[in-house]
Amino acid sequence: MNKAAIVVRYILGTIFFVFGLNGFFQFLPAPPMPEAAGTFIGGIISSGYLFPLLKGTEVLAGAALLANFYARLALVILAPITINIFLFHAFLAPEGLPIAVIVLAGNIFLAYFHRDAFASVLVARPRPKN
Repeated sequence: MNKAAIVVRYILGTIFFVFGLNGFFQFLPAPPMPEAAGTFIGGIISSGYLFPLLKGTEVLAGAALLANFYARLALVILAPITINIFLFHAFLAPEGLPIAVIVLAGNIFLAYFHRDAFASVLVARPRPKN
């Protein structure tokens, strides 16, 4: 299982690093998108800050996964991005759904592999009495 986690970490790190950089340098051609997907992406880009923030986060977290430097923190940071990628493709651009499922499954697998690190976050504690 340890080797599988390393392979999945490298795959996810590469995906996020490369596609994050592509957001800045456009070295991979963008496939045609359905109108609703284009409108959604256009809104993110027109905000002026969200697209660079998103792609910068993907680059940094992808590099962290590749270097195994704060990889668990990178997984936490990438979790909402991964869910949004999956939902974007599930509802707006279904032709990209297979890769979105792979990314989601990889993130879930690594979160499960590192479940001991996240256990304390998931423990319900009683509220202090005033």
